Amino acid sequence: MVHENFKAIDAAYKVGYDSPTQFSRKFKRYFGVPPSKAKELGYANF
Repeated sequence: MVHENFKAIDAAYKVGYDSPTQFSRKFKRYFGVPPSKAKELGYANF
């Protein structure tokens, strides 16, 4: 998402989620930040 400059909603559908909300919840649970904050917090360096 960060490397390809996708919005969270686009990334959610691209990886198979039916719900962007569910994707955001899972993303936050896994990474500790919501998708909207990932790029600004340096997740681009993964």
